[in-house]
Amino acid sequence: MGLLAGLFIFLCSLSVMAEDIEIFADEVPPAKPNILMVLDHSGSMNMTISGSSQTRLDGLRSAFNTIMADEDFKGVKVGLMGFSNGNTVPFPHGVSFPVSDIDDPASPIMLSNLIPYSPVSTNSVGYFTLADDVLPDPVAGERVREFLPRIL
Repeated sequence: MGLLAGLFIFLCSLSVMAEDIEIFADEVPPAKPNILMVLDHSGSMNMTISGSSQTRLDGLRSAFNTIMADEDFKGVKVGLMGFSNGNTVPFPHGVSFPVSDIDDPASPIMLSNLIPYSPVSTNSVGYFTLADDVLPDPVAGERVREFLPRIL
């Protein structure tokens, strides 16, 4: 009886093992990867890279721009989030651009995220507009891959 119970437990444990990637194996078509780029924009990024006159932030911008300009980097959804010490522009913290298809136009995505808010009083509610943030405004027809480097 003990041997039979042990065999049963062993066989049950085999059926619950799986790799993380297996959750995507049966999707037709497969889901686009969601990539949220979390980029350091803190004061330490103004330090120069050892043996170079380039700052860490310049290196980060260069690497980010290279990735975004690569037309082979497609079929993904990408967003941008930065963190800093709270004194830098464009983002002290939080998501600057939501995860979206990399080749979609950026302007409709930015406009879809406008939310009601009241800057001074709870009695008056207006709408947060593109002019109310510290981000550059997307140019008509500008794709996400072209817009995101301008935020950084």
